[in-house]
Amino acid sequence: MKLKIFLFATLLLPLCGTLNAQVNNIVVQDSNDLYYNIVDYRLPGVEVTYPNKKQCDLWKGHTLPSGIIIFPGTIHYNDRTYEVAEVAPWTFSNCTGIVDVQFTEHLLAIGFSSFSFCEGLTEMVLPSTVNSIGGCAFLACRNLKSINLPEGVTVIKGHTFADCGALTAITLPGKLTRIGRSAFDRSGLTHIEIPASVQEIAHYAFRGCKQLASVKVHASLPPAVAEDAFEGIAEGAVLYIPFGSRTAYMGDPAWSRFSRIEEF
Repeated sequence: MKLKIFLFATLLLPLCGTLNAQVNNIVVQDSNDLYYNIVDYRLPGVEVTYPNKKQCDLWKGHTLPSGIIIFPGTIHYNDRTYEVAEVAPWTFSNCTGIVDVQFTEHLLAIGFSSFSFCEGLTEMVLPSTVNSIGGCAFLACRNLKSINLPEGVTVIKGHTFADCGALTAITLPGKLTRIGRSAFDRSGLTHIEIPASVQEIAHYAFRGCKQLASVKVHASLPPAVAEDAFEGIAEGAVLYIPFGSRTAYMGDPAWSRFSRIEEF
């Protein structure tokens, strides 16, 4: 029965305030105007979320987050301590006044589109505990110049960094297996190194990266790649591949589209 309370009943409240009934999961508000969805039926913690039920009204009637957002490691509610483990989908989408976000090592996941269109962000430092980043998470963060990807991240999902024109460099995690559709579409990347662990690069993954002049792949056997994955990158871009793997890459229709292929 406790599970049903979490799933179908909501309490919207300050941590030391009064209760107001609402339909959704249990939501807690702290003194910094951050809202938390209690999700311990799914994991032992809470997710930072938005105050309203409907996604189209995320922050309607509330102060839009801006400036520096500081995530606490834990919150306390009903004599229980919860770790702040996730950022819920859409939470800070279009919050253009946010200039910095500071996380703790409790964070596990960044939700779908959670920071999309946050044009005030210039850098993001993710804690090493993060192992999942949702699609479109940083879509159109056009001034984002720097972000790290923790080693626990194994998939870059669709449109995660699409239209991040100021993002000129990024280091991919060593255990990454897939780069999703349009993951870096129209980003500002000038160079990318693809770990040997990557098995698939989806459609339009690097499409329109006009400054992308070199691609270094560490796998001796070519990973599966869509023929349009590198469509519209810099003219004359160089593909660097491991020594002795030229025949394999030249025999792949997608990889052989590179006019310059060099071994390292």
